[in-house]
Amino acid sequence: MREDKRAGRTEAAMKKLRVMHVIIGNGFGGLENVMLDLVRKGDRERFEYFILCLSTPDVIRDKLEASGATVLDLGYGEGFHPGLPLAIRKVVDGHGIDVVHSHDYKPFFYATLGCLGKRRVARVYTEHSSILSMGAKHRRIGRMLARFNDAMVMVSYHLQRYWADRVGLPAEQSLVIHNGIDVGLFDHPEDRESLKREFGLEGKLVIGTALRLNEQKGLQYLVAAAPAVKERFPEARFLVIGEGPLRDDLTARARALGVDDVFLFPGYRSDVSRILPAFDVYVLPSLWEGLPLGMIEAMLAKLPIVATTVGGVPEVLVDDDTALLVPPADSGALAEALSRLAGSADLRRTMGERGRDHALAEYSLQKMVDTYETLYLDILAAK
Repeated sequence: MREDKRAGRTEAAMKKLRVMHVIIGNGFGGLENVMLDLVRKGDRERFEYFILCLSTPDVIRDKLEASGATVLDLGYGEGFHPGLPLAIRKVVDGHGIDVVHSHDYKPFFYATLGCLGKRRVARVYTEHSSILSMGAKHRRIGRMLARFNDAMVMVSYHLQRYWADRVGLPAEQSLVIHNGIDVGLFDHPEDRESLKREFGLEGKLVIGTALRLNEQKGLQYLVAAAPAVKERFPEARFLVIGEGPLRDDLTARARALGVDDVFLFPGYRSDVSRILPAFDVYVLPSLWEGLPLGMIEAMLAKLPIVATTVGGVPEVLVDDDTALLVPPADSGALAEALSRLAGSADLRRTMGERGRDHALAEYSLQKMVDTYETLYLDILAAK
């Protein structure tokens, strides 16, 4: 039996296998970055890549197509669509897909149903964090659908524990693969002051972040913390990179608190890794998380970090060593931690250097890609 499996794996490795990533496709964030890294850095001699978007990816189509993958979209909007599983099944059949890899709950739900009975297709799901916002009904459905996937991947041990404790999937039935980053993007950073100049922030102390402007990220608490920081450090500015549904609400909150003059919301940027060195401090005020990619990017950029103790964040950051950790939804604690870093260039430098050393050792992009590709081959070899 063992010899047969090894032979199967050798045969699978020789064939160019078709891997299809399934995403929603209506926005761009850490999840999409991880998926694109799997495509961009994958072994093109062994794998051919497809990206299937449930919606129409108008905003991110160029970025998806630049990865070299074949990009497909089904054009479905919000809401429940009973026809989606059959649509996905037709794509799998029509393109001879060997591996269906879904990312987050909605693609997981539809892709699992669409692949029912397809025993020769490897079915992989990666949980990035979406389950944390789901109610009891969706958790029950998730537990049932897990049985029809060959691998349930969690990006943090926190998510693995959550699936075990709240969803009912025993930890031994899932595995953890941490997100990785292309460290080469941070080897030759541009000058901090010249980058600040792009945003009109030369000579300012920049507290920055790059994320989606949605409920999960807790940005209302950052805005609420800003008056105390502004009072102690008038030169401080808040640079919030990203887009999302709460943009207008956040700008209104800043105006009401009298801190709109210290906040900049320049919108979505595709060159975040280049911009990060403009920050003096990186802040992540999230209310829930899986394993945030932006946090690891900030570490590689040698930035000191203030972050909330949610999800996989404490797995990566060590309080008072590589970061300052605060409770979620606590603007007072957030303001105090930001003020502490704003007041000490030595502390910012020391924390930034320690964070980069840790990220280099633990969060290699190639390690992540190799682990997923080995997983694909192992599943197919066992079929």
